Amino acid sequence: MESTKFRRIVYGAYQYLPSQASFIFHEIKGDVQTYINRMREHGIAVGREFAPITGFNRLTLGRPDEMAVFVEVLKSFREQGWVQSL
Repeated sequence: MESTKFRRIVYGAYQYLPSQASFIFHEIKGDVQTYINRMREHGIAVGREFAPITGFNRLTLGRPDEMAVFVEVLKSFREQGWVQSL
């Protein structure tokens, strides 16, 4: 199943809440809205924070090439200290 490939790409990069849906909730260290805005600046649309699950962001799983780009942007965020590694 394609979503299994997508999950493997992302699961290695984040702390997340398990899901069987086409999205995951991943933990954000810091302000979630700032994270969303920075992702948008890099051409990546991520979802909003869902109360009461604060400190997490919703990520809809896309194609493997899209998820690979997402992970590369995430790595650059880590290098800049904008998000923390696991």
